[in-house]
Amino acid sequence: MVACKISCTSRWRRAHWASSHFHSTILLPSTPSFSSVEGLLLLGGASERFGRDKRLEDVGGQPMYLRALSLLGSVCSHVNLSVSLDQEVLPADVGSAYHVHVVRDKRRVGPLGGMDAVWKDRGATQLVLATDLPAVSGYTLERLVQTASESPAEIIVTRAKHSRRIQPLCAVWKAQALSRLETYLDSGGRSVFGMMEAAKIACVDVADDEMININRPGDLDLLPRM
Repeated sequence: MVACKISCTSRWRRAHWASSHFHSTILLPSTPSFSSVEGLLLLGGASERFGRDKRLEDVGGQPMYLRALSLLGSVCSHVNLSVSLDQEVLPADVGSAYHVHVVRDKRRVGPLGGMDAVWKDRGATQLVLATDLPAVSGYTLERLVQTASESPAEIIVTRAKHSRRIQPLCAVWKAQALSRLETYLDSGGRSVFGMMEAAKIACVDVADDEMININRPGDLDLLPRM
């Protein structure tokens, strides 16, 4: 675990962070490794750059969103599913099959809106994972939760070992940070990195290929073999 110092000046933008510092019937395990942190799968997003619903894209023999849901369930005993207000939950029986809690985001302001909705509903520290990070491993999620239990940091993020790129949507967001989301959003804030500028941050370094973000169909070709 490495502490990350975050500047609050205007020069900090997303690009600068790089240099700064499911087989469909898989059930969640009945005895996850950690029970004190809840899982939060961010399922929202219009997939505009992808051209179709990327949540359904096959990765390692299962749709991306089911792969992510399975990973979170292997670490957390409770998993929250963040979806937009009018978004279809896929498949229709995912709630009963995976014992997840669906929370609808009414703000429509990106991932922070979904995280805020879950915070208000659950009031607990969350292990956040975006659906379109399919190369993340269960071991990495366990390391994040373990680091959160040992570190005073408010947000524990993953960081690519070589590129040093920070990924705040594969991270543990503690209650201290989540409790400030409403004020930040009400003030007009929308940037995840902007929200993090005033927070105490710790980093967990991971292999660069775990941080591959699927935004376009061609990004699938970059994934390691699964």
